[in-house]
Amino acid sequence: GLEPGQVLECDDLHIDAECVMPGLGKIARPQKFVIYDIASGFQTASTMRPQYPETKGDRRNSLKEREFRMLHAYQLTDVGFHKAGARIVVEHGTTAIREPVERRVKSIPVYGSLISYERSGILSEAVHGGFFKGDGGGNFRIKAYCEQAHRLEHSRRAMLPGQVGQDADHRPESHAALVKYDQLIMDAVMKLPEESRDLVRYNLCDWQTFARLEMMLVDAIYDDPNHRLEGWAEKRVTVWRMSETDRWHPVSELDDMNDTQRAAIMAFLQSHPQHVWNRAMTRREAWYKGVRNLIRIPLIELPLMLDDRPWKEGGDARTVTVKKNGTFGFVDQFYYGPDEVIYHATCKTRAGYQAALVPGREYVFFGTPLHAEGGVVVEPESGKVIGVAPTYKRAPIYDREAILRAAGAQNADLAAKLLPIRGRHQQEAEQRLALIGHNADVLSRKTKVVDTVEQDDEVDDVPDAMDVAAEAYARGL
Repeated sequence: GLEPGQVLECDDLHIDAECVMPGLGKIARPQKFVIYDIASGFQTASTMRPQYPETKGDRRNSLKEREFRMLHAYQLTDVGFHKAGARIVVEHGTTAIREPVERRVKSIPVYGSLISYERSGILSEAVHGGFFKGDGGGNFRIKAYCEQAHRLEHSRRAMLPGQVGQDADHRPESHAALVKYDQLIMDAVMKLPEESRDLVRYNLCDWQTFARLEMMLVDAIYDDPNHRLEGWAEKRVTVWRMSETDRWHPVSELDDMNDTQRAAIMAFLQSHPQHVWNRAMTRREAWYKGVRNLIRIPLIELPLMLDDRPWKEGGDARTVTVKKNGTFGFVDQFYYGPDEVIYHATCKTRAGYQAALVPGREYVFFGTPLHAEGGVVVEPESGKVIGVAPTYKRAPIYDREAILRAAGAQNADLAAKLLPIRGRHQQEAEQRLALIGHNADVLSRKTKVVDTVEQDDEVDDVPDAMDVAAEAYARGL
């Protein structure tokens, strides 16, 4: 049958929620690229980024093909694929591996011939005389498991604040007012001193909290044995525990015990069969069972998995200059943060030797934020790969104190946001009014911008009850 790593489906996913971004005055909707293994149903790789509104027009800064190429390369170099070969299902749109990159991948010695790509057809023509033409948008049914997995994730995330719905017709009625209030508060916070900004609370999750919650909720899907995936008759595992409050242990843990301890536990389990459970594997367990049959492409082949066009032209090739101190680097605030990303100017070649780069000379560099260990340096004239340049590890130079000050309050909020929907909504009105009052109290102590924030106008759709509560807290009532 089908084994883990033989068929991978790739897709982009718009998350049905919004969150507050780091910095001031930005609310964004997270988006993801995801890769699923069909044999296990496991999400083998994913990356998430915000969707920002552009400064001009109604366009939005959304997922890019470059970002999928990064994730695709990470899958091949770090996660792996089946040693007998892999079929990777991609799109014609954003989740795309274009033909030039596909040819480069297939030219990788030893590994390239094991990888094939599949895309849905875009005919935009009648399949039979007298029929209407198709719309030419591709066929989403070719990645049926992706669509099913997306729905599972959407359902898990439905408990988080800031839900936008699958479209405008399914958007919660109060969402516009909720976002408007948070936006007004963010505008007011800009006038507060630096030390007071962390005291403000928002209805929406901040980006860091949302990312943690997203990871926890998705992990819960792939660690859940309660599913009805087809063809899993043989994918079962036996687990045991010593009491009702004990966690379930895999049978393999018995192999690490001494003979006396193992015999005592086996005798207990034989007399207490209710403490033994033969259940279906989770998706994660099914994936890791097949890891032994996976192979990974060496990092030195990274340039052949990326676009060789210059970075400014939409490709993945950066031009770097070696410094006199034996390093090179670049600044990319969107993908790497505000610090300069620095690499050693000494590369490990294919043969395992060290090759020093010439100070003052320009080279072509291929790297991604998903490959934290290093990137690949290429001769600009010949295109010959020199070797892998390791990352220069150092402490960040930017200030993290504000994040650390807020960490305690964020952790306290985390548990509340994971409560069941019914229990959380019973107190939602009171909590929201308290949040608004708290923010008004913080603002009134430092500045008089509360009057501006809470002022009603013709387009103000914040409920009046919230305005009254905020004003009452501002006056100290």
